[in-house]
Amino acid sequence: MTSEFLMTATTLKQTILQHMNQQSSSATKTLNLLSIGQRGVGKTVFLAGSYIELHSGFTAERPQKLWFDSHNSQEQEKIEKVLNYITQTGQYPPPTMKIANFNFSLKRHGWWKTKTLCDFSWWDLPGESCDFNNPKYQKLVLSSHGCCAFINAEALVNNAAYLPQLTQTIDQVAAIASLVNQHNIKYAIALVFTKCDLLAPEPLSLLQIEEKIQPLLSRLDAAKTNYQKFYSAIPLVTFAGVPQLKPTGAATPILWLVSELKRLHQTQPKQDLGSGLKQQLLSPVEQTFIFKQMLGSKSLPLILSGIGILGVVGIAVTSLWGGKPLAIAPKAASDTDSKIQAYEQLLQNDPGNFDALVELANLRIQQGQPNLAIPLMEKLVRQEPERLELQLNLAQLYKLTEQLPKAESTYDRVLLQEKDNVAALVNKALIRVEQGDRQTANRLFSQAEKAAPPNLKAKVRDIAKNSLSSRE
Repeated sequence: MTSEFLMTATTLKQTILQHMNQQSSSATKTLNLLSIGQRGVGKTVFLAGSYIELHSGFTAERPQKLWFDSHNSQEQEKIEKVLNYITQTGQYPPPTMKIANFNFSLKRHGWWKTKTLCDFSWWDLPGESCDFNNPKYQKLVLSSHGCCAFINAEALVNNAAYLPQLTQTIDQVAAIASLVNQHNIKYAIALVFTKCDLLAPEPLSLLQIEEKIQPLLSRLDAAKTNYQKFYSAIPLVTFAGVPQLKPTGAATPILWLVSELKRLHQTQPKQDLGSGLKQQLLSPVEQTFIFKQMLGSKSLPLILSGIGILGVVGIAVTSLWGGKPLAIAPKAASDTDSKIQAYEQLLQNDPGNFDALVELANLRIQQGQPNLAIPLMEKLVRQEPERLELQLNLAQLYKLTEQLPKAESTYDRVLLQEKDNVAALVNKALIRVEQGDRQTANRLFSQAEKAAPPNLKAKVRDIAKNSLSSRE
């Protein structure tokens, strides 16, 4: 199977090298590359293999050579520690136990000089850290310009139990892709299928990978994601009695990511994911809401514990459920699709079932389909129009789907019922800023600051200042 994959990798690598040669050598902001994948999938081996492949082998006869250069001796020690473990033990390094950051420069040897093409940071994460509930991981996601998502190709083909275990990874990648698409953010995703050297060298293995991962590919295609698939083979061999990695084409995913991100950001300053959201006037709390969309059923109920009561300025959350479990919990629903089917069936028989409407809306948001959650939330608002938190959630869904007139009219209804509702005031002000109505926005921000609790007044001022200055 290795030859099937490496032919593609070699061709792509040549194309990337050509493209990098054509790009400007001017100093650029560091690119932050995120890694997503389960424990033991091979993220650390991938980084080590990429480093070995590009760092070694430069000769006078092969001067046009891309390579990674560590920023300092400490950075060099970190990567050398991984390589020494392999040499001394004859084994792959154990799974990463803590978040580690590797800073490299991507350089090219030329006939007369060495040229730095860009700097990049690679975050090597323990599998259990790749969880949107983890604040550190949230920060890394927001600071990233692109990511590598890792999937064990050998387990995918040969272990029937592996695909269900990938649900979290698939949902995370799809959620990032949906967010990037919704807000028109420049981002790139590399799908890296690891341990391909353990598969039979035949096209059938490749077809099996494609077939089993099709649900993820369909979601990426639907979100118009800028992504590329890569098949990684980094066998551990012994040469002259010394254990070592033998990577071929291993560095291609990183080279593609760097090349693609340089192309995307060639005409404007680089923006990470968080900066892209801020430019879209998403507040920190709205970003928190987006992470809630990504979390899955652990955050039940997503909508009602999210932006509705929180609002834009972080008002303390109060549970609508009083600690009671939801009444509707189909035992047969083992995954998102089956849960959706179960709740849709229940609503056919009982269209006004409040709990089922909430749960189905949550599931639609988890799948990155806020447009399908809107009619469900509209029904909830019609059922209980006096509950302002429901209207605030509906307004935010309108806003997330860029239906600003509907969002603003919903905030107006909230303000008719509660004229000093801080969340409605600030959110409506943000819409007025986006519409170019600074006078109304200033008035709303002032009213919100006056109505806000003492500990939140400064927060309202910051939101007002940042949003108004971004439109100057």
